Amino acid sequence: MFPATPVVLGCAHSSGKDREEIEKIAIKCGVSGIAAPTVKSTRFAKENGYEINYYGMCCGLVPGERTKIEIK
Repeated sequence: MFPATPVVLGCAHSSGKDREEIEKIAIKCGVSGIAAPTVKSTRFAKENGYEINYYGMCCGLVPGERTKIEIK
């Protein structure tokens, strides 16, 4: 519907048993980002060819180059 609009699974998503499953479904559906993802979700994304970027900002804001965190 809005392919240029970023969709982020924010920090208020589940912290319970279903957290990893929700994140995996979100990744498969093409979300632009996940706030504070689990290690398993990050691994799943990497294994499936997704580019992982980290940003130091509120998940309610659109990420940009100025807030990108370089991980070496």
